[in-house]
Amino acid sequence: MMADYNQQQNRTGYQRPSQTQQQAQYQTQQSPARPIQTQPQIEQPIYVLPQNKKRAIIPKIIIFIVLGIIFYLGVLLNVSLLELDASTESIAKLTSLILLLLIILLGTYLTFHKAMQPYKFYRNRIYFNKKEIKYTLITNTNLKQDFWDKMFKTYSIGLSKKFFLRNIPQTIQINNYLNQLINYAKSQQQRL
Repeated sequence: MMADYNQQQNRTGYQRPSQTQQQAQYQTQQSPARPIQTQPQIEQPIYVLPQNKKRAIIPKIIIFIVLGIIFYLGVLLNVSLLELDASTESIAKLTSLILLLLIILLGTYLTFHKAMQPYKFYRNRIYFNKKEIKYTLITNTNLKQDFWDKMFKTYSIGLSKKFFLRNIPQTIQINNYLNQLINYAKSQQQRL
């Protein structure tokens, strides 16, 4: 019986609209015509260089703890030399200890946050932690290794006086790639 109905509808030239056509018609009836707005294209990095997280975090935490101990020992020495009564002395020690722990926690959080951020290489610049440097301004691409770098098998590159690539794993040799990007950017600049 349904087949007879469909045949009759086809003979008269009537075609039942598909579900997607019905949805499109409903949507155009519900909303007035608006011009299509295009979103500005967000530039995607051409390369993302991660940091060695252990190298970035562990030395900073060790330094925070050592400096915290020295600071607290200095507070203990000063409090003992002031000849305060017992309750005032214990309040001063407790306050300095709490303040010290808060500073260490804040420093650790900021170090952890910074260690999670990668270096992003774009067509004409390198971006890291709200700082950037254009390839044409890079003055140095020599590798450096200090005690911590040797211990964690990483290296650093001082690109300029204010911008450094740090905590790069030795398994990633970025130096040649960086030199190619610099040469390309300088050749593009000369063409203009």
